[in-house]
This record gives sequence, structure tokens and C-alpha cells, in this order.
Amino acid sequence: MPSTTTISFDDISNDPGVAVPAGYEGFNWTGYDPITESFGGDVHTASGGQSQAPGKHSLKGLGFKMTSASGSKFEVHSAIIAADSGFSDNGAAAMDVTLIGRVSGNEVFRKILNRSTGYDQGPTEVKIDCKDVDEFEFIASAAEAFDVDNVKVTIGE
Repeated sequence: MPSTTTISFDDISNDPGVAVPAGYEGFNWTGYDPITESFGGDVHTASGGQSQAPGKHSLKGLGFKMTSASGSKFEVHSAIIAADSGFSDNGAAAMDVTLIGRVSGNEVFRKILNRSTGYDQGPTEVKIDCKDVDEFEFIASAAEAFDVDNVKVTIGE
């Protein structure tokens, strides 16, 4: 039976260099900096800066890929996405985050989000509605890190 959950990353250690465990919440995660604390907490990433996503922890980086650990198809309903405050002083006005869903390596979903890189914008819950994929990516359009948290998904049978 399909199961819907919100992945918050809050139960993962924030020790420097800690990776998201394989199979975490039913997914394998690649392409991120190690877990970061959010909203002014200590940040444990290679790139520095502070996360702006809500909760205790979030993923931070230039892009993330999530794949089903069981091989089941899944849906991505929404996520909270925030520009990374550690890069707000570099003069970049904005960047895009591209969301891509794939089945067996073939792109079946694409959505482009425009996000400001400044402190003033803050985290935003984004409705995604990507259905029946076995791989999903969040990709920055520029060399600007961003944070992802509270990813709401349904994993199929």
C-alpha cells in the first residue's frame, strides 16, 4: 500500500561530514553537502554558510538526487526550498532551481523555480506534484547552494 511521509532529516546527526544513510526514509540520496543545522545553527558543510530551511536539519548543496531504495516508483508532492544564506554576499541576484523526475533514466517531469539568493526571501514551500518516477533531482542553475527540507513524498508498492 502506498505510504505518504514528510522527510525532514531532523533525526540525522549534525556531526561534521555525516552522510544521509543509504535507504533513509526509503531513498538513496546523492549530491549534497553533509547535513546542516538550520536557521543560525552551526553548519557542517564543505562550503560553509548557514541553512535557511526550517527544522533542525536540511540538505544543502548545488543539487540533490533521490532514488527509491526499493526500486518502487514514488511521487514528490512538495518541498521547502531556500537559497543558502552563506552565498548571499556574492552579488548574485537570483538563481533557478530545476526539478527533474525520471523513469529508467528518461526525463518525464521538469519544473523550474526562480529563487532569490538573499536573506530576505526565506524558505518557501514549493508544490511539485511529480508522479510515478524512480529518480528525482533538485539542481541549481548557477554555482549557488540552496537548502531542501520537508520533502513530502508517497512511495508506491
